[in-house]
Amino acid sequence: MRDEIEQYRRCDVRPFGVNPASAERHADYAARLKLPFPLLSDAGLRISRSYGAVRPDGSAIARSVCLVDRDGTVHYSQSGAPGADLSQSPAIQYSIAGWLGQALQHVFAPIGFNWQISIALVPGLAAREVAVGALGTVYSMSAAGGEVAAALSPVIAQGWSLATAFSLLAWYVFAPQCISTLVVVRRETNSWRYPVLMATYLFVLAYAAAFITYRVTLWLGG
Repeated sequence: MRDEIEQYRRCDVRPFGVNPASAERHADYAARLKLPFPLLSDAGLRISRSYGAVRPDGSAIARSVCLVDRDGTVHYSQSGAPGADLSQSPAIQYSIAGWLGQALQHVFAPIGFNWQISIALVPGLAAREVAVGALGTVYSMSAAGGEVAAALSPVIAQGWSLATAFSLLAWYVFAPQCISTLVVVRRETNSWRYPVLMATYLFVLAYAAAFITYRVTLWLGG
């Protein structure tokens, strides 16, 4: 919308951006990208739900476009970006990794994880810090090394709710994130029983912690 702002103005249309990020994050993001239209904070997703711009499970905002006149009548509504097609979407979304992430999203949607986070969890099993680089790849970041985290910050601020961020933190507190540890346990015990029990216990504990964190944060308005 930024690049087509003059076309909107000629049609007497005033664009607004709405998502769950805080007003402070909106201000920073708008300043970085020099956005010529306001961003509105919808922390509890109340506005988004009223326009049907949320995921089927109601857990997070779904990218949508609505045309509303001054008396509140909705004249047009569409899920996704206008005219969206494969060429305008991240290539990884249509790769094997993308399909895997979208499949895993059905499992992780109750704890607020989107398909991008779901993909990052897989290489993150090797080590927690690998997940940051994986997210940078999924979100098509051109930065490298320590710059990836800085480049991810505004993207995450705009695309993730506070509940999702807290849920991911809770996940990484408990989930097994070093497969080599399980391999060592297998070698020392000469059995797969204990590594499997450890992994199962930690994954279940991580999922439960993330679920509780996500739902409580949503209930509190995050």
